[in-house]
Order: sequence, then structure tokens, then C-alpha cells
Amino acid sequence: MSIEVAGFRPGVAEARAERRRQWAESGLHSQLTIPQAIAKGLPTNKGLLAVQTDTGLAEITARQLHREACALAGALKRVGAEPGDVIAMQLPNWVETMILTLAIFYVGGVVLPVVPIYGAKELGFILRQSRAKFLFVPERWNKTDYLADTLPKLTDLPHLQTVVVLGGARAPVGGLLWSDLRAKDDPDFQPVDGDPAAICHLLYTSGTTADPKGVLHSHQTLLAFMKDDGPANRARSALLSPQTGHIGQIIQLLTVMHLGDTVATMERWSAETAAQMIAKYKSTRMGGAPVFLYTMLDAAKRMGLDVSSIWQVMLGSTAIMPSDIEAWAKLGITGFRCYGSTEHALATGKWPHENPRIRAYTDGYPSAGTLVRIVDNDGADVATGQPGEVVMLGPQQFIGYFDPALNSEHFLGGGWFLTGDIGVLDADGALTITDRKKDIIIRGGENISAKEVEDAMARLDWVVESAAVAMPDAKMGEKVCSFVIARDPPADPLVAVGAHFAAIGIARPKTPERIEIVPDFPRTPTGKIKKFELRQKLKDEFAASKVAP
Repeated sequence: MSIEVAGFRPGVAEARAERRRQWAESGLHSQLTIPQAIAKGLPTNKGLLAVQTDTGLAEITARQLHREACALAGALKRVGAEPGDVIAMQLPNWVETMILTLAIFYVGGVVLPVVPIYGAKELGFILRQSRAKFLFVPERWNKTDYLADTLPKLTDLPHLQTVVVLGGARAPVGGLLWSDLRAKDDPDFQPVDGDPAAICHLLYTSGTTADPKGVLHSHQTLLAFMKDDGPANRARSALLSPQTGHIGQIIQLLTVMHLGDTVATMERWSAETAAQMIAKYKSTRMGGAPVFLYTMLDAAKRMGLDVSSIWQVMLGSTAIMPSDIEAWAKLGITGFRCYGSTEHALATGKWPHENPRIRAYTDGYPSAGTLVRIVDNDGADVATGQPGEVVMLGPQQFIGYFDPALNSEHFLGGGWFLTGDIGVLDADGALTITDRKKDIIIRGGENISAKEVEDAMARLDWVVESAAVAMPDAKMGEKVCSFVIARDPPADPLVAVGAHFAAIGIARPKTPERIEIVPDFPRTPTGKIKKFELRQKLKDEFAASKVAP
């Protein structure tokens, strides 16, 4: 099955195709597929993947991964996998997951990783829309028994032919166990030749939007992210939080297989495990939301572990205070902000800039070949330093959405991608993300930046992390509600917040009119707060109050 990308406005598909031609000519797009790029570097590849699972530590070298993936790709071919087939997996962050991902590339298929927390409803939608031919799941993970709770609820899937179960002794009717499939391994299988421009990766977004969108990447767009264009002294050993179902899953794999780096990771996030892995593998780089670094450092201190090897931290997914980056600098840690998405993996801030101001107060400069504009609601460029929607073009950028209707919504003339994020470009071209369009709170017709509220909240010593969202209001339309993870909060948080906002001179309409203390936020696997769930909670409460007797 071949995936067709359609639905663009007139001229957009042609403009994007011309850009891809230019990127190929300039070397920003590879003339190799992912399997070919891996094979080229394999003789000198010293990469290592280490995964701490619930059952122990698993280590595998790049060369071992390649051999295992070749053999498994042969098994996939023997059970009916063909080039272009969509092969889905809803698996934890295991070594087997990485072997399978690589094997799908080797057999010429399209990798479809699904976030492990999705239930049967979401999984069924994804399998149905993607027309996936194979599905790989664990027998049981967390509290989910896939054979009893998930697979029986997957209906109306005419394209799904085979379900493969890992980590157990039970297989569904007509399905296979992982051991059954591995018994069909072909150690002599050679990766198929393919087209570098072909779609090879399909990922359904698990970010802050309510409905998942199928994002299509090619060998070229993924390898463009992996282009080793960093400084000579860049950090080469990474500690990663679990990335399955996220674009970080393929980045994790290619960091080992294409760049030849060491990646230490884990089945599920644990600050204690992270500290232990860093101490063992002397990891030099980590990334994600600030909460990961904070909790890891606290755990290392409690456990007496040396994690001083970490000297570079890429920060994203949530509000980041300059004071945090400045404090970490005193520990010898170079923290820097970045900006990216499933659609455009790392648009800005790929490497730490030498200027501390750029690292702490902006999201950095565009990555190689990436073009950024700021536009108004009519798609016209705004003046330098003025806020507007961020639109982008670049070699890392996805091919398009699986759903044609989304392509007509999200691209401007010339092929520019509408990100839905609000940002500012300074005179030197550094980008600062200030908000998401849907994170803007409209109180009595006045726009309020959620990020501005969160930045002010972060200055309170009892606020660990906050998320400002729109709260429905019969009179004003919306008001500001701040959900807060707190450390020893005052007796009346709302009064304390009001006094704080007044003291620092923030306009009264921007002051939160409700404070909700919570133990944690609903998050994506990368730590990003799912604000749509917080907004929906408030909407449901408002609706219920309207019908209450």
C-alpha cells in the first residue's frame, strides 16, 4: 500500500516539491534511505543502546541491533510484510521495540508507533485510518491486559492481518507470539533498496490538541534532523526519558544507529533510575521538560550519585524560566531552550548558542535550512519584534498529514506550515515562542497570554509548576484559572497570588481568578502538559453548573 498525501491548496504541493528538490541539491536532504545511511556508517559505528526495564538492564550495540533487525525483517517478509505496508506497534521502551522499528525500515515498511497510554478507542481509530497491516503489542503492560482488555475491542479493521504479542505466552486467535515470529528469522536478509523521498514514518500526535493527527515523514525529513552539524565538542552521550509513540523514538534509535552515540534510557520515567543511568554511562546530555532535570538532580543528591557528567540540557515542552538556566549554569550545566514539534522535529535551538541571553530568553536560531516567519491572521508578515503566528519551511518538516482535510487547513501559499504557535523574531532572527493560539485566554474581549501568567506564577517560591488555562465565565466569556503543583502553599493561595500579581505590576484582568492545587498534570510522554484536558475539566464543570437545580 502506498500513502498518498493530498488535500493541499492550489500550488502548495508544487511549492513544497520544489523546496525538496532544492534541499536535495544542497545536501540538506539525503540521497540515501535510512537503511542505506546506517549501512554506510556501520563499519565504524560504536553506538550503544542501554535500556533499564522492569526486569533488568539491557544493552545492545549498533552492530548487534543491525543484525537482529535484518533477521527480523526477513521474518516479517516471510509472514507477508511488503514495502509500503504500515506496521503499528504499541510497545513500551524496550530493546525489542528498537529492533522492530529498525526491521520495519529494513523491510521497506512504514513505522507507526502508538503512545502506550492510548486505549482501545484511540488505538482503533489510528489502526483504521492508517490501514495498518500488522500490530505489535505486549501481553500486559502497566494495568492493561491487551488480550483481555484491548484486542477484543478493536473492531472494523479490514486491513489488519496479524497481531503479534510480546512478553507472554498467549497469542490472540490468528495472531503470533514474538517467539513464533522470531523463529522465522532470516539472518541472510538484506535491507530493501528504496526511495529516500518515500514515506517511512507515520506518527499520531499526542500533544496538546484533543484529536490526534497522522503526521507523515520520509527518510529525508528524518535524516535531516540527524544531520551532524553541531559543534565539535557537542555532547555525545544522551540520557533520554521514554520516547515510545513520540518522534523521539526514532531520534533515539538513529542517535545510536546513524550518529554512533551512546543512549541510556528506561522503560518508564524514574528520577532515581535516570540518576543511576547517568552515573553508570557518564551521559553528557539530556533533554525534555525542566521537571526531568529537577527531579533527577534531587534523586542523585539523595542517593549520593555523581551525575556531574551532564553538562548540556535541551529544554522544551513547557514554560522555562531564565533563572532556572542561570542557576544550572552555576552547576556547570549548559541549559538551552529549543522549539520543535512532531511536524518539524527541531526547528530552532538544536545546539546551545554561545550567548547566554539567547539560551535563556529565546528558543534559539533556526536549524540548518529552516526558514521562519511571523504572520498575522491574514498570513501577512508582521514587523520585527511583533507577535504573530509562527510559520515555517525546512528540510526536517513533515511531508503532510494523513488526513487531506488537515493539509488544506495548515499550509499557506508557498508551502509554509502554520504551526498554531505565537512567537516573536528579534532583529537577529532568534525565535521566542510566547504562546499557543488556543492557549490565549480571551477575557471580556481582551487577549491574555497564558505564558505571561505562568511566568509570573513561577516567581512565587511555593509554586513548583503552573499551567494557566481559560475558565468559562457567563459574564466575561473566559477568566484565568491557574492549575498549580505547590510546595507548602499559603492558607489562601488565591489571595497570595492576587497580592503577588499586584506587587509586580501585572494588570488585574491577567490575575488568576481561580487556583487549583494539583499533585501533577496530565502529561504527554515527553512531559508536556495536556492543557486541553485541563480546559475540558473546567468546561465540564461550567456545563454542569448550568443544569444544576
